[in-house]
Amino acid sequence: MNKLESIRVATDFSEHGEHAVRRAALLGTELGLESGLLFHVLDPHRIRSVRELLPWLGELQEHAEQHVREKLDRLAGEVQRETGFVFNTEIREGRVASELLRDTGSGDLVVIGGKGRHSLGQIGLGSSAERVIRKSGQSVLVVNRQPSQGYRRVVVPVDFSEDSAAALQLARKVAPGAQLYVLHAWPPLPRESEGFAGISDEDVERYGREVREQAQQQMDALLARCGLEEDAVQRLMQHDYAASFICQQARALGADLVVMGKHGHSQLADWLIGSVTTHVLNHCDSDMLVTRAG
Repeated sequence: MNKLESIRVATDFSEHGEHAVRRAALLGTELGLESGLLFHVLDPHRIRSVRELLPWLGELQEHAEQHVREKLDRLAGEVQRETGFVFNTEIREGRVASELLRDTGSGDLVVIGGKGRHSLGQIGLGSSAERVIRKSGQSVLVVNRQPSQGYRRVVVPVDFSEDSAAALQLARKVAPGAQLYVLHAWPPLPRESEGFAGISDEDVERYGREVREQAQQQMDALLARCGLEEDAVQRLMQHDYAASFICQQARALGADLVVMGKHGHSQLADWLIGSVTTHVLNHCDSDMLVTRAG
């Protein structure tokens, strides 16, 4: 797992956008970073329509951009007074995902609000948060909650892949004092009574025992590889569908953060988020930190 060396966050000045800025500042302080990058992305289509179709409004556009600059600097000043963390501010023009990720390095942590001014309810497919995760080779934190302190209850779903190991190591970095809950689920085997001929109750029970034993061994190996002592984590393992199990346990445990790999064993291509990751992103109201191995 690469060392986290810098943090960058974009805001649209919505409630969730400002939550993201404050969470980034808290993390920057905890990680011992000297400063971070805070910026706002202007909509190029709106700007172009003003410049080309209504050129006489160009001066008003300049005033509007100055207003954004003042809001951005004011927000950075407020956060510095609250947390002591310094943000360098910048205004960019383009698409949020592209600008947020431009010039990023392997040691960057990218932070974005889970819901913006244009979202409808939960994070939707095609949202800025999902586009950032899909395109990013860095760790991405999606902030859904108003921060008040460091993370205290962190859920880390694992499938024993390299991305799972990276997620565990990153969870310990960003939340060193938190209680870690390491989750693993394997899909239930359908019974003969459910219409699957040839699968007896004995088969189902034997499958459950064998899969659980194998998972316990893989969990032991994963925790040892990540340098985590047995008493440093709590294990939660059962037969269930992974996506629903993660969301259910995150709610039941009162988790304030879910950390998981971008792909796991379901990786199809670099641009595609794993299906479990996508489900959790859309249905879990905890903050979510997505990473990948390498």
